[in-house]
Amino acid sequence: MTYRFDTTARDDGVTVHVPLPVLERVRHEGFDWHVPGLRAELIAALMHVLPRHIRRAFVPAAEYAPRPS
Repeated sequence: MTYRFDTTARDDGVTVHVPLPVLERVRHEGFDWHVPGLRAELIAALMHVLPRHIRRAFVPAAEYAPRPS
């Protein structure tokens, strides 16, 4: 993966480089979770699968996920 931040460039954002021999095995599911701008969503989703006794400390998860450590 490479990342380029240039809003005027055609290749702005994340580019995934996949070798041609494995291209047919690549699925689109999961790629969006690796984008830094979507980290809060990933963290919130992971919080929802925590055991209930731990998860209760992070309600609502959407408010806790974007907080810096």
